[in-house]
Amino acid sequence: MSVGGEDLEMLAESPRKIVARNTSKQVGLSELEVNERDQTARGEFRTLGIKLSAPKLDLLRGEQTTLIVTVTGLEGIKEVVPLELENKSSSVIQMAGGEVQRINISPSQVQGGTYTTERPLTGVQRGAFTIIGTVTGGRRIIEQTPKIAGGGPQVSNNPPGYTLCGAICGSPRVEQGTSKVSCRPSSTCTQAGCRCRLFRHKKGAPPAGKSLEDVADQGADPVDQEAGFTYVCRCVK
Repeated sequence: MSVGGEDLEMLAESPRKIVARNTSKQVGLSELEVNERDQTARGEFRTLGIKLSAPKLDLLRGEQTTLIVTVTGLEGIKEVVPLELENKSSSVIQMAGGEVQRINISPSQVQGGTYTTERPLTGVQRGAFTIIGTVTGGRRIIEQTPKIAGGGPQVSNNPPGYTLCGAICGSPRVEQGTSKVSCRPSSTCTQAGCRCRLFRHKKGAPPAGKSLEDVADQGADPVDQEAGFTYVCRCVK
């Protein structure tokens, strides 16, 4: 599983669900890609960023400062995006508008992909305080490439000489500024006692309909992509 070409950290997997940590440093729209055996699914994916700051973090009783909330990655939103602010230290500070606030960010409030709002803070007593900001967004699948069944000879899904393990490897990593690709290790694949290997198949059909050609093992030096081929990483033993 990858977002914008960056492999995600896999946390858990079941036959119906995958849980991963989004470690991508990109914010805004990108593409989510999931590869599972002979199936590939791609979808529009939005990574949102949120930053909370204040000019002064140590307030005396009655002293005030301003909480500044900045949400990024909102370019092109067409629906409201929920934002929640929660003051976890109400005995130390008060947040104007309430200690728990739910805000809907509308497209008209976004400027250059960014939304900013402010809340006055008033000290109750001196001490450290914590305010938590949470922002969530949706995801919409825009392209899927399922396994295709049809007439003619059937080709095994297992790459020649290997057996698929069922765990997931990320998309091939493309070296920046080059056409070289490689496979990186996947924790779920390693835990299954298997390895991520780089394979390729001719373009124009999903790998279920063609034998996969072995290219390189995980961690090997990147190889040059050849025209007319699609490169994939598969968890095998």
